[in-house]
Amino acid sequence: MNYQTEKVEFENTPTPTPKPTPTPTPKEDKAVLSSVELVEKDATTKKAKVKLTFSKALVVANETTPSLKLTLTKKGAQETKEVELVLSEDKLSVTTKDLVEFATDTYNVSKLMINDTEANVDAIKSSDLKVAEETPKQEDKAVVSSVELVDKDATTKKAKVKLTFSKALVVANETTPSLKLTLTKKGAQETKEVELVLSADKLSVTTKDLVEFATDTYNVSKLMINDTEANVDAIKSSDLKVAEEQINPAA
Repeated sequence: MNYQTEKVEFENTPTPTPKPTPTPTPKEDKAVLSSVELVEKDATTKKAKVKLTFSKALVVANETTPSLKLTLTKKGAQETKEVELVLSEDKLSVTTKDLVEFATDTYNVSKLMINDTEANVDAIKSSDLKVAEETPKQEDKAVVSSVELVDKDATTKKAKVKLTFSKALVVANETTPSLKLTLTKKGAQETKEVELVLSADKLSVTTKDLVEFATDTYNVSKLMINDTEANVDAIKSSDLKVAEEQINPAA
């Protein structure tokens, strides 16, 4: 029995070439600055912290302990300050670790270093950083020079009380100052508290309404301007009384 043998050729299957593993792109420090401002300002010591805000979260190569350094340059001079920054949790801002002393000088941001990369600070370079002068708290000041009765009505025994100042009254609440006058009956403890109206030139105040004196004599005992008690020593001894109506005798 004859068997015919066929020659079968097996092709060599090529071994697949392994794909090269892509080399990861090194993470770069990227900062897109949008603004700079002073925070925690102390006008007395002329110190503040500098806060830089980014338009999007800061990308840093060293996630754990990024080195963040800011250089400030005194305006119109070559004097610089290099300060350490702290990154916020949301990575949208950095603030100087400590308060920076500005004195009365103006500074500008000149450099921001994130690890070994210098960030672009062109967007904030022209922003002036200065701690403003402390604004003195305006106090209510009154220098009372005289007191008199005006708009007197001898029939009803009523009159208005007018206080004059030696110079224009200074009030903290310029728009609606609270002005209250206390009158005390001479030789007694009876008092009257009346509302005052400030004149346009701020040189005097007059009771808003007529005050009833009857036949009594009163003295000024207190003047309150907002929450401040003014000194009325100069007029305390001035007696205030509506004189009796004089009756002309018949001819």
